[in-house]
Amino acid sequence: MCLQYELCVKPARCTLSVFVLRVLTARPDCWFSFLFFLKLLRYFSYFLLFAKLFYDSYIAGKKLDGFIEVAPFLAPHAMTFDTAGLLWATAESSHALVYIDPQRGMVLGHVETGTNRSHFMAANADGSKIYVPHRQLSFMSVIDTATKQVTKRIPDFRYECQGVCTAPDGNRVYQASSARPEISIIDTASDTVAGKFKIDGLGDDFPPQLNRLRVSPDNRYLVVSFNQSRAAAVI
Repeated sequence: MCLQYELCVKPARCTLSVFVLRVLTARPDCWFSFLFFLKLLRYFSYFLLFAKLFYDSYIAGKKLDGFIEVAPFLAPHAMTFDTAGLLWATAESSHALVYIDPQRGMVLGHVETGTNRSHFMAANADGSKIYVPHRQLSFMSVIDTATKQVTKRIPDFRYECQGVCTAPDGNRVYQASSARPEISIIDTASDTVAGKFKIDGLGDDFPPQLNRLRVSPDNRYLVVSFNQSRAAAVI
């Protein structure tokens, strides 16, 4: 450790470089700290260079283009695109989903779900169907993006629905409960619950509130986050 070193030199006669040289000459053990400082300084300069390149490439010149008004529909939440390039959004407080033309920035219509708390949603691989779980309810709605109709309600969820995601290969939809550490697997061909499994180690006494799910690009892993932990489960 470098101890404080007092050098009695008049400030007018001592430049910074002379001061540093005298300190390092008097205390050789300070060389390590000095070199470590120079190394940190070099890495910091690399960071600044990267930040500037990122800003110039992705941020500079971009600006807010406008807003899309969805009134009278309230509380837009989750969003996804369909095969036609339309933007879909849940209107959680209006018991509906709205579909939007992103080019014109206007709502083209809506689909009534008939239930409250249409919170999250996920589209299948080709964007032809949207799966919408409903908080505090035990079923999931399936919406056909071509006909703009609710085609099915998938039952058999013992606990309220929350997070949802689709696998990249399009064969499965995963739905998480916010009341129990349980994941349901949905077969997208039949839109039925094909199986369920629990996440071990979380317990049932205190709800873990599973809320976000993502499948890895190779369809091998499912990652689940939950509110009551700083960690995420990898299945």
